[in-house]
Amino acid sequence: MKFGKLQSLVELYLSYFSELGYLPYSIVRSSQLKTFRFYDCPKLENLRMEFGKLQSLVELDLSVCSELGCLLDSVVDLSQLKTFRLSKSQKLENL
Repeated sequence: MKFGKLQSLVELYLSYFSELGYLPYSIVRSSQLKTFRFYDCPKLENLRMEFGKLQSLVELDLSVCSELGCLLDSVVDLSQLKTFRLSKSQKLENL
């Protein structure tokens, strides 16, 4: 997947995307992204270090991403983040 040319992208929903194991690097070029939902992506294991560059992000939903083992420190750089969802069953190493 390539998102680099979608610089005006505001919302991204990739729910039930069963084969997604990582986030593509090109997604951090979507500088206007405000809503990011990856609900029920069972193979998503971690977030890329560059994820913190999504400075416009207001909502992040990683619910039911059962293999998500850690959230990189870059998530704390998301200063506009208002809504952050995780499932109770997720076991995170680093939050």
